[in-house]
Amino acid sequence: MDIVRDICGTTIIGNPIWILQSKFKMLGRRLSLWSREQIGDIHENTVKWETKLQSLEELDIQINTEQSIMEVNEAHAEYLHWMKLQDTILTQKSQCKWFEEGDNNTKYFHNILREKRRKFVFTGIKNSRGHWISGDEKISIAAIKHFHHLFNLPTPSINPSIFDNIPNMVSLADNDRLSQLTDEQEIKEAIFSLSTSSAAGPDGCNGTFFQSSLGLHQGGHYCLCTRILQREKAYQYSVIINGARFGFFSFSQGLKQGDPLSPFLFILAAEVLSRSLNSLTSHRGFIPFTMPSNCPTINHLAYVDDIVIFSSRL
Repeated sequence: MDIVRDICGTTIIGNPIWILQSKFKMLGRRLSLWSREQIGDIHENTVKWETKLQSLEELDIQINTEQSIMEVNEAHAEYLHWMKLQDTILTQKSQCKWFEEGDNNTKYFHNILREKRRKFVFTGIKNSRGHWISGDEKISIAAIKHFHHLFNLPTPSINPSIFDNIPNMVSLADNDRLSQLTDEQEIKEAIFSLSTSSAAGPDGCNGTFFQSSLGLHQGGHYCLCTRILQREKAYQYSVIINGARFGFFSFSQGLKQGDPLSPFLFILAAEVLSRSLNSLTSHRGFIPFTMPSNCPTINHLAYVDDIVIFSSRL
């Protein structure tokens, strides 16, 4: 935690997103150095203690003394320690949701991890002109250009008359509550909802790190990890090509996959569409679907993301 506290107090000039990413990069380098110095290579140590345990067991079979038995037990405990660390890393990287404590299969996790890495390797992509390009640097330039264009399209024009079909259903008090800034309790609940065994993201931090660092303060402000949910709306993103991060592109529209705002925006759009279809009955040229006189007029049925429209003529 001393390392995290030091990084939190580091002064960096720039916009909030740049400061956040810069601190994460600094933290990743510092933690990697600390891990090498204090822990060492986990996979290498696992193999080393496995070999040593086998040698001590063979020696114990030959001499069978109290000293040899004690050395075997100590080596066995050390080997289990490194095996547990290795299994934890492989479990996180393989992202097996069904994994339960006690179910260890290192070879299986290695295979899952190798397969994931194989799928995510880019050897070449086709650019907007239909030409194949290769090399991480050239691929990243093409990707940044593509995503910058995709998420910064011209603002579309909206016919304001479509809102005539939407009644005022949100009071000013409700609107004020919806517009409130995120408070510390909401940030805490969001962070502690993260899975502690989740794989670390590109920043190298998983749920355990954020939960452990939540209480850190520096100069009366929460540590950088609590500012993630309070950052400004001027989003900037990098692309990751074969494990390496490249460049930035701005993000002024659209949503990322899994964004919690996505279902809310879908409901808003579906509501406008449904009410606009209902308003067609007041249009002179609209002829509704023929129904018995004692039945209500139905011009559409909607369920989740499917819609069926009934009309004799539009």
